[in-house]
Amino acid sequence: MNKLKKVKMRFCFIILACWVAGLNAEPSEKGVLTPVTEETSSAKKVVTDFQAVLIDAMKQGDSLSFEQRHQYLKQAILASHDVLKSLRTIVGSKKWNSFSAEQKALLTDVFTNFIVSTYAFNFNAYANEYFVYVSEHTTKKGNIVVRSILNIPEGKRKKVTFDYALKKNSTGWQIYNIAADGVSDLATRRSEYRRILNAKDGFNTLIAIINKKIDNYTK
Repeated sequence: MNKLKKVKMRFCFIILACWVAGLNAEPSEKGVLTPVTEETSSAKKVVTDFQAVLIDAMKQGDSLSFEQRHQYLKQAILASHDVLKSLRTIVGSKKWNSFSAEQKALLTDVFTNFIVSTYAFNFNAYANEYFVYVSEHTTKKGNIVVRSILNIPEGKRKKVTFDYALKKNSTGWQIYNIAADGVSDLATRRSEYRRILNAKDGFNTLIAIINKKIDNYTK
């Protein structure tokens, strides 16, 4: 498969896999344009630093194996993403609180591996893509949404707009939801995961399904 075809397939996947809207996620919540402050600058930096790592991973392309790219991206993802908040939002507080400590630890570990594997699989080649910062706004809940555009000069679709929703926690601002062209990252996962968890032996089934997706990325 040539480089350009891989890139086109990757961004088709990203657009389709940034999933189906329906969750009242904060990227679609109305807010106000925010003057540049220390807070908004910090949130913006989390996003732009993470995007720089993604572009660098793409530029390294075939020089990195999947495992190497996975390790390279993992640190950046853990630093910039609040994976636990995303997971708890997807699963729901009631269901999350029903899990044992061992189940919470296992699901968090598997879900984190899945997120990192998804990035490692898709950001694997470079064809002059670049991110451009657009704006940020504060939501009604006091979180910040940073908007960027990914320009894809050699792609059929020339650009994708990304809205990164960030919430401040004890470690600083972290991303907990991403919307691509208005489509929320959390929406389909919430629908899919809750449907699976509500079925018989739902927890073990969900773990098996996520691990299967990770296995498919490594092949």
